[in-house]
Amino acid sequence: MIRFFPYLREQIDSGKNREEIYRILDSVTDSRKFILFPNAEFVGKVFPFQFTIYHRCSNFSKNSFFPVLAGTIIERKEGTVIDIVLQVNMAGRIFIALWSGGLFCFFLAGLLAVFTDGTKGMLLVLAPIGMIAFGQMLMRFGFYGPARKALKRLRDLIC
Repeated sequence: MIRFFPYLREQIDSGKNREEIYRILDSVTDSRKFILFPNAEFVGKVFPFQFTIYHRCSNFSKNSFFPVLAGTIIERKEGTVIDIVLQVNMAGRIFIALWSGGLFCFFLAGLLAVFTDGTKGMLLVLAPIGMIAFGQMLMRFGFYGPARKALKRLRDLIC
């Protein structure tokens, strides 16, 4: 199933207990909301049972589609499981929704033009489809690379 917005779900098994994982994540996370130059690797909120963070990478300021990691820390007999969901940040989702919605209106106008004038409206049909596809590729390239990098770093920290 293809989703409109990129989405990853991951489970990380750790031999550490919940308190150790909380301390590790809290030590590498800056909780200040509006900070231009954070000193920590991650920015967000970390609580004893859950967290919502994003990875501060070198190209963060240039990437509008960076992933937000929302996780739940679950302690079990055999170890701790961290259930993580990665999604595009809210600003990126709003931008792509508005972008695609506007282009879809042009697509519908193009279909109307094709049905009334024949092939004259074909550009209004094809151009929006190409631009929507371009927006999807841009969003996916901006999301999956940093998402894999953030997951790898998270695994290195808590495993």
